[in-house]
Amino acid sequence: MEIDTSDGSIKSTYVYANGQILAQHDGDTSAARYFYLHDRLGSVRMIIGTDGAVANYYTYKPFGQILDAYATIDNPFLFTGQYYDAEIAQYYLRARIYDPQVMRFAGGDSILCGAIQTGGL
Repeated sequence: MEIDTSDGSIKSTYVYANGQILAQHDGDTSAARYFYLHDRLGSVRMIIGTDGAVANYYTYKPFGQILDAYATIDNPFLFTGQYYDAEIAQYYLRARIYDPQVMRFAGGDSILCGAIQTGGL
């Protein structure tokens, strides 16, 4: 759920199953609903409304760069279903940030780096 910090209202509500986003409500659960269609990697390829009309579609290059897109609603979930921060043009993967333009992670994994330093691996 995303909440507008200025007035406390609900901006968007998301529905997940097995770690994959399935649906979005603009506002609370009584507002407009959209459904996510994924490919085999879990990347969001299309978002459709309750009437079946295409609201958004995406095509990706192999490492997550957006090749083609059409969007009528806000959607931060893109390649492999991960959160895309449009302000910095990178994917948020919890422990690390992924930059699709250079096809690399922006930094080391803090847990893995800690295990290597302590001789855990």
